[in-house]
Amino acid sequence: MLGVHVFNVGHGDSIVLELPDGSWGVVDCKCESPPKEPSVLRFLRAKNVQRLAFVCLTHPHSDHFSGLPQILDHYGENVEEIWCFRIDSKHWSNFLTIQRNAATTSSKRRQFDELHSVFVHLRQKLRDNRVQLLDANHRLPSYGGVEIDCLAPHPKELSNYQTSLARLAERPSQYRADENRLSAVLRLRYGRSTVLLGSDATTDSWIDISRNSAKRGESLTSNLVKVSHHGSNRGFFRGAWEQIAEKGFTNGAFSAGVQYDLPHRAVISALRELGVKLHCTNYAPSCLKTDLLDLSKFDGISESDKLQLVMLDQSSNAKQRVCDGDLHFQLDVSGEVSYAHEYQGLCPFHLPVA
Repeated sequence: MLGVHVFNVGHGDSIVLELPDGSWGVVDCKCESPPKEPSVLRFLRAKNVQRLAFVCLTHPHSDHFSGLPQILDHYGENVEEIWCFRIDSKHWSNFLTIQRNAATTSSKRRQFDELHSVFVHLRQKLRDNRVQLLDANHRLPSYGGVEIDCLAPHPKELSNYQTSLARLAERPSQYRADENRLSAVLRLRYGRSTVLLGSDATTDSWIDISRNSAKRGESLTSNLVKVSHHGSNRGFFRGAWEQIAEKGFTNGAFSAGVQYDLPHRAVISALRELGVKLHCTNYAPSCLKTDLLDLSKFDGISESDKLQLVMLDQSSNAKQRVCDGDLHFQLDVSGEVSYAHEYQGLCPFHLPVA
């Protein structure tokens, strides 16, 4: 079985991959309350994971990397590879200069320190040839029959971004490049199961992915997709989703960005129209489950609203329990997908949309 664990970290991505051969990988990691231990690390420790096949940073935004220094420090040499968004070697110094000069507040300085810590580990792994820099069509190692490749970003996106770095290295205050354009989109194929991890890929990236797949005569049909950019409409391209969901058995997992009113209603509506079953993380205190819930209280409420509204049973005397909001998926070689949450039973915020 291929396990995909999407953790509720508020606004951000934290994903653990549990591979059929017993290997484990981490794709992005946010620490909810630094310097506390990230939930991903707590999960791995509880599973007694001693070694990581890879740690992946899809792009340089703190809601994707703030927990990675603790992951990398904890596992050290027991991380076999680091996978990272691609910037050519001659541009790394410009990138770090701009990031350092942009750290004008204590919060931003902490974020820069976290990012710099990741790059310290990256340099160590580079010396041992244990780094994979990601762009479209990059093939990655296979684990237990799971083939992994990278679908984005397209080389032209990287070129445009790096040109802006070179131009603005001496004028960091003018830096306005969209680092979401660097987002690595990973595809995992395991028999008839396909998983897409969308990171914060932009609409333009999905247009490129769709076009390139069509040119190669390759299917984008997938069983499970980590929806791009927390369900933002800036990371949505309907044409790509029409290919992804054409067989009618796709699950879409949102890592919600609640303070930004994400996932966006238009994205939810479009995916529902395409028959995608939706799952959503959320802030744990907002999702209370009851042992006995009166289903009639949800009559007349649209499924899309259930993903955005706090659903509480106000009249029941049943004991309420806080749900952690984490999403856990299992996929087998036949294409079957099962899912679970911390507490089994009804949780309207997590139930897939039919």
